[in-house]
Amino acid sequence: MSGVLVEQQFNCFVKEFGGTVLGEHVGKSPCFSNADYYFEKYNIVAELKTLTQDKSDDPRVQTKLNRLLELWIKDGLIPDPGYGTFKLSTKDLPRQCQDEIYKVFQKPIHRRIDKANKQIRQTKKHLSYPSAKGLLLLVNEGNYALEIDALAHAVDKILDNGFSSIDNVLIFTVNLAAFMHGLDRKVLVWLPCYRKGYEGIDREIFDLMQIGWTKHLEGIVGENIPKIGPMPTEQLSNIRYFRR
Repeated sequence: MSGVLVEQQFNCFVKEFGGTVLGEHVGKSPCFSNADYYFEKYNIVAELKTLTQDKSDDPRVQTKLNRLLELWIKDGLIPDPGYGTFKLSTKDLPRQCQDEIYKVFQKPIHRRIDKANKQIRQTKKHLSYPSAKGLLLLVNEGNYALEIDALAHAVDKILDNGFSSIDNVLIFTVNLAAFMHGLDRKVLVWLPCYRKGYEGIDREIFDLMQIGWTKHLEGIVGENIPKIGPMPTEQLSNIRYFRR
């Protein structure tokens, strides 16, 4: 599946789900930086952000990764692979090395989380939703640099540094399909992320949203859409993006 206008269609879904598209409510030039949606039934303020650029082949990024590789070998964190081309799998690296790789790729994620946090905070203040939960809807539309397990870990690390207006992050895909070992069809990802030691938004709400959003998409494309739902963290490494 491809070619779905994510923001446009998600706006339609939000209305079907009983929510409010806040841009239509506050006007074009509000006095504050507003979030995208309010789900009154569940008292949730939500902001939609999209990841689009793939930096994995950026020469500057490759230079940073090569420097890290040299340091890891020098410090004895990984064995010297020798000369030639080789494939480095993030999940097979020591946690210290994984965290250093995430720092290279997490800037665009950090920017989106930071901005969403401000939008949600200001929306709760100006529209008098002080008790509302904050939700960042993070849709990956083309950033292959961090697979789903690594992206979820990067989000978790960033949220450790604050951003208290965001209770949960929902990572999902629409035009970017994925595959999972053991399945013979491309699938869409739907992954609610939770802060350590804090539940935040009820998991049942995410289940209802997934059912509604999938039904909406199926109505657009005219076919059944397989999906990967929430699963234990240790199984996320079995999911990989489908590269065209």
